[in-house]
Amino acid sequence: MDAADIAFDPLLPLWALALLGAAALAPALISLAARARGGLARLTLGLAVVALLAGPMLVQERRESLPRHVLIASDRSESMTLGQRRAQADAAAARLNAALDDAGDLIVHRVDIPQAADGTRLFGPLARALKEVPADRLAGVVAITDGQIHDTPEPLAALDAPFHALVAGAPGFTDRRIDLVTAPRYALVDKRTPLTVRIEEDNLATQGAVSVSVRVDGERRPGLRGRVGQDLTVPVRPERRGETLVEIAVEPAPGETFLGNNRVILKLNAVRDRLKVLLISGEPHVGERVWRQALKADPAVDLVHFTILRLPDSRDLTPESELSLIPFPTQRLFERQLDDFDLVIFDRYSRRAVLERQHLFNLVEFVETGGAILISTGPEFAEASSLFRTPLRPILPAAPTGQMLAEAYRPTVTDLGARHPVTAPLAADQDRWGRWFRVMEAAVLGGDVLMEGPAARPLLVLSRVGEGRIAQILSDQIWLWARGVEGGGPDQQLLRRTAHWLMKEPDLEEEALSAQALAGQRIEIHRRSLGQAAGTVTVSGPLRAADTGVDQAVSLRETAPGQAVGVTEVPRRGLYRVRDGEREALVAVGLDSAAEYAALKPSATALTPLAERTGGGVFWLAEAIPEVRRVGARDRRAGPGWLGLTRERAERVVAVEQRPLLPAWAWLVLVGGLLVGVWMRESR
Repeated sequence: MDAADIAFDPLLPLWALALLGAAALAPALISLAARARGGLARLTLGLAVVALLAGPMLVQERRESLPRHVLIASDRSESMTLGQRRAQADAAAARLNAALDDAGDLIVHRVDIPQAADGTRLFGPLARALKEVPADRLAGVVAITDGQIHDTPEPLAALDAPFHALVAGAPGFTDRRIDLVTAPRYALVDKRTPLTVRIEEDNLATQGAVSVSVRVDGERRPGLRGRVGQDLTVPVRPERRGETLVEIAVEPAPGETFLGNNRVILKLNAVRDRLKVLLISGEPHVGERVWRQALKADPAVDLVHFTILRLPDSRDLTPESELSLIPFPTQRLFERQLDDFDLVIFDRYSRRAVLERQHLFNLVEFVETGGAILISTGPEFAEASSLFRTPLRPILPAAPTGQMLAEAYRPTVTDLGARHPVTAPLAADQDRWGRWFRVMEAAVLGGDVLMEGPAARPLLVLSRVGEGRIAQILSDQIWLWARGVEGGGPDQQLLRRTAHWLMKEPDLEEEALSAQALAGQRIEIHRRSLGQAAGTVTVSGPLRAADTGVDQAVSLRETAPGQAVGVTEVPRRGLYRVRDGEREALVAVGLDSAAEYAALKPSATALTPLAERTGGGVFWLAEAIPEVRRVGARDRRAGPGWLGLTRERAERVVAVEQRPLLPAWAWLVLVGGLLVGVWMRESR
């Protein structure tokens, strides 16, 4: 489109042109006022001369129309895969694209809204995309979504173009879900932790209670029953320290098509309140302080320490009132309060008239039912009063031969110890450890020998007994490391790691399978074993309300002795089970995206306020796909069955042509003719 206009390019400065104009026009105006002859002719001549000097130019512009812009946002989140939502959205997008292509003067910008970690974010990505579009040429914004939006429209507060929402899915979608109401991040081991859930339904009218199943780390717990719309308390008791996965699932409703939100998955970090350790030193000796230092330095340990200074049958003429001793509370410790302890340590203890046989039988039962004992032996282990010659004998992993070897040697980690998590981290520096000078000879009856002395004699033996654990250290000279003799050694680390293995620290399990979720729907699998760690594991999932899913094999490669790692990518978010034939682990992939499945019913609630403010419309694709109309700035922007895109004209100048309003010869004829006319008029 072309446009013309008149502009001026003065031949003189404006002030000179003004003075000249005044000098030329003033006499003519005076003559007109005096009704003198030739006044009009003089005025006309003056105006012509001023116009000539003003340099009038004819300006012609060539313009072209600019297209308007339309932004189409397509929801690609996981909730759009339900039912016919994706098919409806694709059909609407195809119809919309065809209509916009036919318009010819529209530029279409397409934005896919992906699944975010915390749900579906629509308005933020729209606002970022609109920054690339001229605001004065925006014809409209169309969002194709199921309405499950988890951000707010504040980023589009300045939007002036119409916003239209095309909602996929059926308003009558039926769904039952379970929502997590309250849950702590931390729980205490062996303590009841209450979780609160609520069962909700859309377009269902369930009467009565429904079944709720509970699993903790994959193990089924007693089920519950709850009513729709009411809070339900689920008690959970973690059995071990570390991360605990809790699954709470509600039974599916009749005819329910999607079961992904019938289950909630919660990660609880289980911690021990305090680890209670009972340390009994059979006699005062130089290494006694090492135990106190190792255990007292651990803030998670409550230590109760008794040292036997005098036997009950000892003869001493000192009056009891002058002795700073207390009776050893055997009955209270080994009958009433034994189960309160996690670990009992015997440090150079021998069979003496302190503990009765029944107390030792109680210790055997304590271990078999889940407790732990650590025995550090000295010369007394080779004597007739050895603990091996007590009711503890059936659970001890090493039997004394009656001999004690007294020679210098450097403790070494065995091949098995190099794979065991208790001693594997210590093995790298063993060549720099200081020497010991005494070891009790013993025959290994069972368990794992992690450290040895001269001529491969066992030094540290760990064993499992029933549900509990026991360890033996066959020397009493670890204190040499604590004193730094010949450079010392890792006395504190060794004692702490051994004690925590006995108390079932998950990170120190020698046979373990674990999995963790990585970014990008990937799972990293770790396996630790005293045997062959590398191999193949099976990943199953995603698990729904029933134990279903697709199996895939994942190869693990050995990264260190006894340790193997593998990474795999899974197709969807959800709960996955990893198995190696003996052990299994659970991992929740995309646990943070629970908001996407919190409510699956299609909804226009989050879209309507912005549509109403901008004059747009909300349309249900299950009813019909709206047609596209072009509307003016002051016209309605939406109506029943149609959505409007504005069509205000926008142009840009592509060329400018400028030439004098009259050619030079025309000005010469005009001014000359007027001059002759004035002269003839004046000469009469």
